[in-house]
Amino acid sequence: MPEEAMESIRKMLEAVPGGLMVLAGTLLLAAAFSFLTGQLIKRRPDGSWTAMFAREGRLPLVLLTLFLGGKESFEQLMPESWLSGLRDMSLFESLPITLAVSWFILRCISRVEEASEGGDRQQAALKLPQFLEKLSHRDMQLLLVFLRVAGGLLIGLLLLNAAGVSIAGLLAFGGAGGLIIGFAAREILADIIAGFLVVWTDEFEVGEWIKLRNTDIEGTIERYDLRYTLIRTFDRRPLFVPNSIIIKHVIENPTRMTHRRIFEYAGLRYCDIGRLPQVLADIRQMLTDHPGIDSRQIQLVAFDRFGASAIEFYVYCMTSSTNWQEAVACKEDVLLKVAEIVEKNGAEFAFPTTTLHVDSMPAASIRPTSGDN
Repeated sequence: MPEEAMESIRKMLEAVPGGLMVLAGTLLLAAAFSFLTGQLIKRRPDGSWTAMFAREGRLPLVLLTLFLGGKESFEQLMPESWLSGLRDMSLFESLPITLAVSWFILRCISRVEEASEGGDRQQAALKLPQFLEKLSHRDMQLLLVFLRVAGGLLIGLLLLNAAGVSIAGLLAFGGAGGLIIGFAAREILADIIAGFLVVWTDEFEVGEWIKLRNTDIEGTIERYDLRYTLIRTFDRRPLFVPNSIIIKHVIENPTRMTHRRIFEYAGLRYCDIGRLPQVLADIRQMLTDHPGIDSRQIQLVAFDRFGASAIEFYVYCMTSSTNWQEAVACKEDVLLKVAEIVEKNGAEFAFPTTTLHVDSMPAASIRPTSGDN
């Protein structure tokens, strides 16, 4: 037998204990990873993102651990001359890691796609965040397309890097191209980013009535997506408002008000000023007893000022209902009762009047002018 072959066999026999120890450690490490991820999956609630990451990364992690450990054990057992060719192949070093990461990314994207479809989920169920569940079906599909494209690009870059291709130039070109595209489509990108903020902040829902302060934009929300929000005005005209405009203004959401306010002025004649204290007292009692007025909120009925033609007082209170029609009916009833109280106390509402005072002149003081006969 040639001396070189004998030397190779001798080295293999010497490396057997070390190689077996590496292999045994690899099996133990893989088992530990499998056990820990399994415990994490059991301890996390159903639909948890942590459980999903642990579940989808469990098999790729175990297989990658077995491969790397087996590779190290194989290198210790085999002669150096047998491994020189394999070590010259960069794919043999980095491709397994790339494949494991790519597998994990694709599995996570698949779970997100399943969760977006709704319906009953299996053990790999995933509960989407609330702001993602509010997206329309079309917007969710666009988001999934973005995830697929982004995942595909990432996997492609990892594969190119594993093949030994320098991606620095590609990233530099992509960065310059991204700047150009971003500058050209900055308004569209701003609307899309604002769309995520609109959905995430939960400032309004479909069917609610909103108003943008310092603008004429007011109406009911019919739909919102990643770029536009459709607002139906009260004359039934649609307004497609870019989301970037919405987040720049103060949003008033009357739908979420807790009460509706009644704040009205009235005036009595100056000759009824003696009856005013009793009128105000009766109105206060009426508001306290009224079923449509929330007595826990502030109520004010007070003489306010001497007007040009009336002594003026105001009525301030809050309705119990926030429904527009019910609040209008309550306000109407309150005003009619105020009129009854004024009439019951013998007073009358004032209205603008003009009094003309004419001084009387003696008849003898009226002399005919020249030319009169």
